Amino acid sequence: MTKWKLKRKVCRGCHRRLPIAQYYKEQGAKTGYKARCKDCLRVSRRKRIRDTLNPLIAEHNADPSKNRIPPDCIPYSYKQCSACGRILPAKNDEYFPLTGPPTNRKLGTRCRNCRNAYMRQYRKLHALKQPDPIVEATLADNIGKSGYDSTGRPY
Repeated sequence: MTKWKLKRKVCRGCHRRLPIAQYYKEQGAKTGYKARCKDCLRVSRRKRIRDTLNPLIAEHNADPSKNRIPPDCIPYSYKQCSACGRILPAKNDEYFPLTGPPTNRKLGTRCRNCRNAYMRQYRKLHALKQPDPIVEATLADNIGKSGYDSTGRPY
């Protein structure tokens, strides 16, 4: 059998003749590429998530303690909240991005609702803390000395 370089191929999904760059590689295939183009595979993947996984996710989110979905069944475009257990789309409008360079920004583990509730509780707890008397005395001694501002903190 002669080896030949494949440049274009007809997709079995949309029946368009496309350049070979529009196909994923597959070792077991006769041509070395999948039978359907990347666009057709993306559409079928989204349809599968919409038709099969979204009802499961909706049922899970209704009562996370009762309905368990194994972590390996959660699609890569979704993320499970570590606090409430709901499964939501992994987007910035559902989760806060962690701080860091924009190239490797990751999303937090809590959804926005849970993180906002946690931060309200955190702020309330830390607002009630009384100031340390030793630190306050040191700051009071520093007021008026050179190198310190009007509150006694160095500048």
